[in-house]
Amino acid sequence: MQFPRLVIVSPALRDAERFVARPLLGEWKGRDAMPVEAVAEGRDGCGFRLARRELDRAAVEALVLTARKNVEATPWNWDVAEESGALWLKRPSLLRAVGTPRVSAKETATEGSWTDDFSSDLLLHPQAMAAAASRLGAASLLVSVPRRGWLLASAGKLGDTPVSAKLRAASDRIPCPGERHAISSAMVFQVTAGAMSGIDLMNGGSGYVSLRDPDPSAWLGA
Repeated sequence: MQFPRLVIVSPALRDAERFVARPLLGEWKGRDAMPVEAVAEGRDGCGFRLARRELDRAAVEALVLTARKNVEATPWNWDVAEESGALWLKRPSLLRAVGTPRVSAKETATEGSWTDDFSSDLLLHPQAMAAAASRLGAASLLVSVPRRGWLLASAGKLGDTPVSAKLRAASDRIPCPGERHAISSAMVFQVTAGAMSGIDLMNGGSGYVSLRDPDPSAWLGA
């Protein structure tokens, strides 16, 4: 497993602005419970050792570029989690990402005897997301990332309530032992042309849909 690399971590990350990190979508202001995209320099026990924001602008940009290249060099695949249609007309309707198989048990261990195959981070991998869209025959995807080691994708776009509800229901069934590895079962992200382009959030019975993109400048501070 190559480091540094981009990783998606819990929105509960303390003092997130002190790391080389940014909200998964939007800017730091009003981040609330948004998951965090960060640069990991290596493993730290059952989690990651994140790069601290102690670098100048050029060094941060170079570090993020290297981290992105290492994510995009990671082996990956998509498993069919659900199919729709009748008999011979069945086709994939829900995919689960599968991360690199070539890592040791020590590298994939998390709390609670769970493992992390780094599949969550494929949301940051444009080619992997484009391949999922192609397999589903979709112009855009709706995806959920309930915890480390899980990434689910279905054909859809913001406003497709039944698809969002299906992804949330599937995410709710995935155990998230410990706050450290939980990401969000309430959020569904839209992916268009391999990149995130919006969010559908349901929280406490209310929710909102927003067209938002990752903010490149957020890497450089709040």
